[in-house]
Amino acid sequence: MLCPEQQAWGGVTKRWLLMAYGIKGIYLYHMRNLILPLFLWCTNLIYRRLAKATADQINDYLVSGYSVIGVIGINGSPSCGVSTTLGFGKSFELTASMDIESVTVDQMNTIIRQCIIDGRGLFTARLQEELKKRRIDVPYGAHDLIAEIDGKTPTLGILSSL
Repeated sequence: MLCPEQQAWGGVTKRWLLMAYGIKGIYLYHMRNLILPLFLWCTNLIYRRLAKATADQINDYLVSGYSVIGVIGINGSPSCGVSTTLGFGKSFELTASMDIESVTVDQMNTIIRQCIIDGRGLFTARLQEELKKRRIDVPYGAHDLIAEIDGKTPTLGILSSL
C-alpha cells in the first residue's frame, strides 16, 4: 500500500504542508480558517481515490484465494491513525509559529504529543468506508507512534474490524 501522505502532501518531505510553517504574523495566517478546510477537503478527495485502489487490491487478493490478515495503521498519524490521530486545528496553530529553517525533529515530536486525539486518521476512515461498502471485513492493527517517539519499543496492537 502506498503511503497516503506521500501521495497527497507532496512526497516524503510533505512539501504542501511546509507552507504552513512560520506563517503566523503574515497575511496567510489570517486566512487559515479558509486554508485548513480547503486543504482537508483536497486531502480527502485524494484519500478516497487511494482508498478505492487499496480496497481493489485487498479484494483482488481475497478473490484470488489469499487471506488478508489485517491492515496496519499508525496511531497518532493524521492519515493512518487507527484509534488515535492528530488534531489538525491545534497542530496547525502550533506549526504556524515555527520557523521552517530551524525546526527540529524534537519540536515536531512535541507537537505530535500535544495534539493526539481519539479517532481515526483521514485515510483510515476512507479505507474503512470503502471496505464496508464492499462488505470486506479486515482487522486493523496499530503501530504505536508515541512509544516510538519516546524511544520505547513500540507494540503492534491488533484490533478487531472497525
